[in-house]
Amino acid sequence: GPVWDRKAADKKTSPIVKGGESLALAQLHKTITARPDWSASFEKPKTSCTEVSSPSTTVLSPYLSIGCISPRTAWHAVSDANAKASSKTSRSKPPVSLHGQLLWRDFNNLIAHSAN
Repeated sequence: GPVWDRKAADKKTSPIVKGGESLALAQLHKTITARPDWSASFEKPKTSCTEVSSPSTTVLSPYLSIGCISPRTAWHAVSDANAKASSKTSRSKPPVSLHGQLLWRDFNNLIAHSAN
């Protein structure tokens, strides 16, 4: 039989993420600014990119990809949150840290736009 249910595919669905700068900034606050210890200790390999009910990442990618929020805004929010993290918090470093993920994102965009 089919892997997916045709009847379920015909139902109206709603997006997991809705766009806009206000929602992007709210997501930034919720996932980074309000959680400095989490931000400082974030390590990409320890996340699940498919978890939607309780995301283990920032869920900022959709907002970054269509320009609702700039990488610079995200970078400074991470820097500010990391500075507020407890001195007991183990700090991650690039490429697995949030700063590293922002750098990796822009590197991939550069390579994608310069490829033949």
